[in-house]
Amino acid sequence: IEHPLVERFTLGLGDGPPWAIQLARPAAPPPAAGYPLLTLLDGQRSFPLAWHAREAAGASGVALLGIDHPAAPQRDLDRRFFDLTPPTAAESFGPRRDTPPPTGGRERFLDFLETVLRPAVAARLPLDPARQTLFGHSLGGLFGLHVLFTRPALFGAYALADPSIWWNRRSVLDEQAAFLGGVRAAGGRLARPLAVLIEVA
Repeated sequence: IEHPLVERFTLGLGDGPPWAIQLARPAAPPPAAGYPLLTLLDGQRSFPLAWHAREAAGASGVALLGIDHPAAPQRDLDRRFFDLTPPTAAESFGPRRDTPPPTGGRERFLDFLETVLRPAVAARLPLDPARQTLFGHSLGGLFGLHVLFTRPALFGAYALADPSIWWNRRSVLDEQAAFLGGVRAAGGRLARPLAVLIEVA
């Protein structure tokens, strides 16, 4: 998207490779509490779709944040696998077990989102901390479930499309069980309510 309200920049964590960021500022002045923010994984694909959907829905007061990799789309698959997955045994890849993609970088990526990217965006425009949503599709949806089950307060809402629950022998279901166990131990309540939308084809 080429538009005066869209800013592009790169950010990294430590000495690792950077991520490519797209940030769409709303044209309207911010509400008293700040702008709501929609964070989009796989931003090269999801950011343009969200931009046009936002305009069609008349939701121009929502800030959009797309995250991806600086490489061309056909070259970023290894980093996508690494960023969005838990450590995964080569045997899980079946015919690809001799040349599996790199995995296991999701905690580093999540740390980047929380400790580097979010403060950088908050320094650029006022955000409402209670109205922040994470969107992910496929492996991005799997990553979103991991965030929900391990750091639920990081976002107030989760919109996850076709999450790859099957990945790593459905290990995300173990995270779900631990999360629900913690909720039950806390009396059946979270510290604050969450909105969760999971859509499967």
